[in-house]
Amino acid sequence: MNIVISEKAFGKELVQTVNARELHEFLKVRKDFSTWIKDRIKKYGFEESQDFVMQEVLSSPNLGSSKSRQQKMVEYYITLEMAKELAMVENSVRGKEARQYFIECEKKLRATPLPPRTDTFEVLGGVNIKKFEQAAKLHRTARLLARCRGLSMADQVKHADALILKTSGFDIPKILGLPASYVGHVKEERKTNGSQPYLPGFQVDDKTAALIADEVSRPKIITVLTSDGVRLEVSENELLNATTLAKYCGFSSGQTMNTWLVDRGFQKPVGRRAGKTDYEPVGNGLKYGVLMSVSRQGSHGSSVPQLCWKAELVDVVRNMIEIRSNSRPSAQEHVRH
Repeated sequence: MNIVISEKAFGKELVQTVNARELHEFLKVRKDFSTWIKDRIKKYGFEESQDFVMQEVLSSPNLGSSKSRQQKMVEYYITLEMAKELAMVENSVRGKEARQYFIECEKKLRATPLPPRTDTFEVLGGVNIKKFEQAAKLHRTARLLARCRGLSMADQVKHADALILKTSGFDIPKILGLPASYVGHVKEERKTNGSQPYLPGFQVDDKTAALIADEVSRPKIITVLTSDGVRLEVSENELLNATTLAKYCGFSSGQTMNTWLVDRGFQKPVGRRAGKTDYEPVGNGLKYGVLMSVSRQGSHGSSVPQLCWKAELVDVVRNMIEIRSNSRPSAQEHVRH
């Protein structure tokens, strides 16, 4: 199979993509490419910058014709997930072959070590900055909690180091080039308002309590493993459109996700615009739905309302699917994945 996998920029993120024109050619679809790809995008609710990006290029002229010249054409670069779905819906031998090919490509990509990123501490042996910062925040929280229980500074650091090593794999003393027992010359902390020193059984000061509350109240990270083994992570307070929500909940497309949300009373259709249905949250959906104002493509800054969902809805949806699957194992309650 001569379909090339290439990286394209989806915003600030580089994503593995397939040229949809090459896929169309391999599948031997009878419709012309432009009609086929536009029809599939509309029918299955794929969204630009989420499932595909478009790029305008110049076609190669036919050297055998004196009248032939370069023409502008639009190429669609689609994610492997979208490519698999397009191959599957063709319901053909070639479609099945293409889908299996994309699955194997994903497996190879996951098994291939990623090249070193620029956001690393090179002097610390390639430690990822983002993960290290998260570990540092957890280390501070652990020390604060240990302090509340009256532990000395040495014991605070010891227990925090052990927690980081267990949860994140970072050996803090080793990374910093320090002995495991080193905690520096630190005096035991006392309250500065002239009250008694900080001892077991005493209440913590307001500043410490605020720091602990800030760490504890941080939103949790929702982690999902798709059926193809792709790991997805999102903060519970982030907003997801229907297409992205569908990926986290295991649905095949944003359109399928929207239908499920309507059937379960989370949203209702309120009209159509430019061939797409608009929705607004109702019932239980009022807790999770947020109407966003998004720019309309090609309309010079004009915007339209779009219903997005708090990521915490992911757990709710997946739990509902699991409960219904356990209580109704027959085809009466079928959820398409």
